[in-house]
Amino acid sequence: MPLGEVSVSCGMYGELSRLQIMASYRYFVVLVVAVIWFALPANSQENVIGAGFKEARIELIDTLQVVDSNNAQIAIDVPADATGQKIRMNLRATGATSPHRWAIFTLSNPDLVNRNFVLQIPRQGFIGSGVIWPSPAAARILSVTASGGLPPVQLNTQNDQSYALSVPAGGTTSFALELSGVVLTKATLWQRQAFDAQAGQVAFFNGVVLGIAFLLGVAILSMFVVRPMAVFPAAGLFAWSIIGFMLLNAGVLSLVTEPEIERTFEPVIRAVIESLMVVGLSLSLITILQLAKNAPFANVMYWISTVAGLGLAGFGFVDPLVASGLARMLFGAVAGFGLLTALVLWGRGLNRAGTSLMVWFIVAAWTIVAAIGALDLIRNDFVAPAIASGQGLILITLSFTLVQLVFGQSIAGNHFLEDSGRRALALAGSEQSVWDWQVTQKLLYVGPELERALGLEPGLMGNVNLRKWLELIHPGDRRAYESAVEAAEKRGKGSFAQEFRLRRKDGTFRWHLLRARAIIDEDGFAARLIGTLTDVTAVKRSEDRLLADAVRDRVTGLPNRALFIDRLERALRRANARGIDGLYVLVVDLDRFKNVNDGLGHEVGDSLLNVVGGRLNRMVGPDDTLARLAGDQFGIIFNGETPDREIAQVAENIAKIVALPINVRPREIFLTACIGVAR
Repeated sequence: MPLGEVSVSCGMYGELSRLQIMASYRYFVVLVVAVIWFALPANSQENVIGAGFKEARIELIDTLQVVDSNNAQIAIDVPADATGQKIRMNLRATGATSPHRWAIFTLSNPDLVNRNFVLQIPRQGFIGSGVIWPSPAAARILSVTASGGLPPVQLNTQNDQSYALSVPAGGTTSFALELSGVVLTKATLWQRQAFDAQAGQVAFFNGVVLGIAFLLGVAILSMFVVRPMAVFPAAGLFAWSIIGFMLLNAGVLSLVTEPEIERTFEPVIRAVIESLMVVGLSLSLITILQLAKNAPFANVMYWISTVAGLGLAGFGFVDPLVASGLARMLFGAVAGFGLLTALVLWGRGLNRAGTSLMVWFIVAAWTIVAAIGALDLIRNDFVAPAIASGQGLILITLSFTLVQLVFGQSIAGNHFLEDSGRRALALAGSEQSVWDWQVTQKLLYVGPELERALGLEPGLMGNVNLRKWLELIHPGDRRAYESAVEAAEKRGKGSFAQEFRLRRKDGTFRWHLLRARAIIDEDGFAARLIGTLTDVTAVKRSEDRLLADAVRDRVTGLPNRALFIDRLERALRRANARGIDGLYVLVVDLDRFKNVNDGLGHEVGDSLLNVVGGRLNRMVGPDDTLARLAGDQFGIIFNGETPDREIAQVAENIAKIVALPINVRPREIFLTACIGVAR
């Protein structure tokens, strides 16, 4: 019994082992089948999308099944149709690059009517292109093939690839998208009516934004005609480069050129436009903020970025992708530092910086939004409109800022002209000439009245050549004239006056007085200096006479008592310092001159004094001084540095020369003099 029991036990154990082995085998087969199933290409799995969805659109990117093959022509199995019959779909690649790749999806229509859809695939453009090494613009799909029914029809859309799809009533249709080398990041299936409505809205939005941009671009350039300033061409370049960027992003190039031409030239055009945006932004900062005088170091920096932008525009024809990437990084740097520069100048009280601050803030904000779009950090439908709207906002604020520059100075000028209107009427009848110096344009206007006053040829005045104007000014007065004008420009307010001589046609000079005042711009600097030129030659001569009368005797022209005392004090100090003991002072007093003056009249007396003064003047040397001290007294200072001078002999000679007869018709008059000598 024990042996039999053992036998039975062994038999049961063998049966159990066989059952376990068979179960393990079944599990292994199931596992292998599962692995093979999941390892099979996606086209072998049936993943059907119901065509009866009610939404306006659905996203397909997560439901697409990808098939790769090195063969240009393959056949794949797709989900069965309504009859349950398996469908084999033939695919033929149109691209030359291997391996070939297709994305497959299937639509099933349970309804009794045909369903129409639109497949929308965004082109590779600025969005998602990157910054450092941008991707070129390209199509993401090369062709679309349907397993049955109507073939897909490509629609003429601006910035994406759109195909009209149709699924028959109660039918199932598979679609194969032949992919290009560009990564497919988004695929949207639209209801046809919803797509048409959305396409109309996008076209309307792009049309409005581009229309406004074109009008603003033309307006900015037109301002140069109204007021020829460097800021308007600079801002115009920035505006039109922005417009070019907007046209590229709107897909206009794909509408006007063939796909092959677009693929070839779009990267070059984009690189040039983005480089010119750098140039336009840099020049706008330089001219609007007037960095040459307000921030010289920043001015040099932005000129360097301008030259770099021009270089990148040329390099764009050689390597457009590298040029575009460098231009994007340089634009970001200029936008950031531009905002910082404006804030610093605004803090210093520069009005232009405050007026244009909104422009630089919006440019910096747009740069951030554009970077988010280029790096594809946020994937939604609002990034592209935000980029276009931001550029439109830049143009609007830039235009308003430029309008303030044009009309702000005009208003300031009108206030002054209104105040001086009454003076203009009075000026027309006076012997004065208008003098008008426009600081920013370096233009000088001088009224034609000055031509007649100086005897010049007609046509020399008006808008005067600055070099010729300076040639008319006396060489000794030019520097003072230029310094006065420069000081008024820097001061920026108030009035100033300057006298200088102008040359007549005959070579003589006439004194003129310039009185002018400054018209300031919005930054507090002088934009214009305007005033009048008045001939003051007679006044200057009167002043010279008054000055001469203060130190000279009016009758004899000799130094008077005050000048004599001053020279005597200086001579004494010089003699003491040098140890000179030969300094003499003589006083000549005419005898009985009062009787002669009273008897013959003051005119005869003045003539006698004039003759005596002339005779005494011949007795003194160039370093000596002869002066009229009182009515009939003359004083002489003999310089002690003259050697071998016999003062007694000199006094005797003076007495003799005074005693010579003076012919006063019809008689001769004899004078004598008393001479006092001091050492």
